[in-house]
Formats: sequence, structure tokens, C-alpha cells
Amino acid sequence: MESSVLAFATDLIDEGAETFFGNLNDRAGVGGVTLASVYHQARDVFPHNPRRVVRYLEPGAAYFRPDPARWAGRRLAPLPAAAIGERDPFAEAAAEARRRGLKLHAWTVFCHNDRLGFSHPDTAPANAFGDRHLTELCPANPEVREYATTLVGEFARYGVDAIRAESLHFHGLRHGYHHERYFEELGPVAEALLGICVPEVEFYNYGLMRLSSLDRIGQALHGRPMTSVTPDR
Repeated sequence: MESSVLAFATDLIDEGAETFFGNLNDRAGVGGVTLASVYHQARDVFPHNPRRVVRYLEPGAAYFRPDPARWAGRRLAPLPAAAIGERDPFAEAAAEARRRGLKLHAWTVFCHNDRLGFSHPDTAPANAFGDRHLTELCPANPEVREYATTLVGEFARYGVDAIRAESLHFHGLRHGYHHERYFEELGPVAEALLGICVPEVEFYNYGLMRLSSLDRIGQALHGRPMTSVTPDR
């Protein structure tokens, strides 16, 4: 059975490589580390951290150094977290993991990226009202797909043993933003309908044959066909 510990680049930076990997080898006895490579906004408690116990993570930040050539001309591109400074924690972790005989996995949040969603709303999922879910990226969007596959290529150059893929899918209405509020009981049907992604790109992908089903969704939600609703561009 393989074992690995989920960790953040700030664990490695704050504790130092010797302590960080020493804990994995000597205390945990695991066979690898699953290091966050791209992660969403969060507030976490780290009782073991020598510098801070409570840490706020930046929205949609990368914890490696992207290769500029891979992202030239792209709107959707990873932005290194301020917390890593000029360092490349993934390069450091890869070298140390190989030296110690440990496996390195890239813990990657693909589509739950509030930084990119707010910066490029046309790549975020749209509901039947045309409202964008800005904390997500739409998997049907060609730019988002290109972003995801390019990320995978980035981790291949570090020689990772596996990618722990998180959020590589469409999302529902909930769990996207802190302090989410509804002010009324939506019910499971309304909540499910509000979580359906119907952006313009899906019209391009599936054509006019889908219009009838989209019209029914629009009629159920706001009393008029989806084709009469103009999504945000």
C-alpha cells in the first residue's frame, strides 16, 4: 500500500527541507508527499508551523514557477503565490524527494480558481440567467481545457509521480465562495437548476439541437426561453 502526506509549499518553506522531509521519513514513515501546486483561497490552521499557526492562502495561487514559454499569449495562466517569493518549492521538493527515495505528487486544483474566474468572467460557468459563477472555470471552455492540459505539462517537467486532480469537473451552486447566502430555502430542484452550466461555448459545442432543452430550463427558472436570455460576455 502506498502512503503520502498532503502538504503545502509553505510547510516546506517555513519548516525547512531537513525538518519537513525528516518528519515525513522519521515520524510519519510515509512513502511520499502530495504537495499543493495550485490551490484556492482558504484559511488554515497549522499547529506544527514554526512561523504562524493561522494562515490565509491566496485565491487561485500557484506554488511552483511556471515556464513563461508555455504560457506566452495565454489569458489563463498560473500566478505564483507571494508566499513563495523567488523560490520554486516544487523544484526543491522534487530534488529532496528523489534523494530520499520518496514519491512526489502534485495536488492540483484545476477549475475552482477564483483569481482566474474574476479576472476572466467569460471563462466561468454561466447559469440560465446568464450569471457567471466566478469562483470556477468552465470545463467546456476551450481556454480552460488548454489551461488544464498545460498545467499537467508543467508538472511533468518536475518529474512528479502522479497528479492528485481536484476540481477537474463542473461544480454545483454551493461551495464556491466564503459567506455564501441564499436568504430563502431554494429546494433541491432550484439549487440543481441554478448549478447547471449553460455558457455560450456549449452552444458552439453542441449546436442548435440543445436549444429546446435549454429553453425548458430557462422557462422553469424565470418564465422565458433560454434563447431569449443574453449571457454576460
